[in-house]
Amino acid sequence: MPTPEQVFLRYAFPCAQVLLDTGKLTKEGYERLKRAVMSGEGITRDELESIFRSAVARMKELFGEDYWSLAAVREYFIEHHNRIIDAGKEGYANAPEYFKEMCKVHIARVVAREGSGLRVRYGGKERVVLGLLCPEAKPGDKVSIHLGFAIEVLA
Repeated sequence: MPTPEQVFLRYAFPCAQVLLDTGKLTKEGYERLKRAVMSGEGITRDELESIFRSAVARMKELFGEDYWSLAAVREYFIEHHNRIIDAGKEGYANAPEYFKEMCKVHIARVVAREGSGLRVRYGGKERVVLGLLCPEAKPGDKVSIHLGFAIEVLA
């Protein structure tokens, strides 16, 4: 069973590229996150809180002292993350529509495996996402996706 920190990192890691591009994360920091998410070893809660300040602040606001529970982490990304984008908060007000759509977390059905990718279908769309974080995913599975990554297989 993954820890809340591991699940948080899986959902948050795709955003690390944006932090790197905007100078809010160093190349070394990005590479450390990448190694951690790909190996499944995770990163400490303190490190995650210092890197992904906005997401953690919103989780604290929503869930109070229970903000680091596994259920809270999943609920934040699956249920609340898209609302921030739709409301134009956190810099999304001026972002292009394609970027806002790409940044959203979706629940998708795996149609096929394509090398290291997964062909998924959701909301009348079909696309290929990276399956590196979900090597166990197979056609028919339900997965969460974020910024071109399959994040986790859902029950």
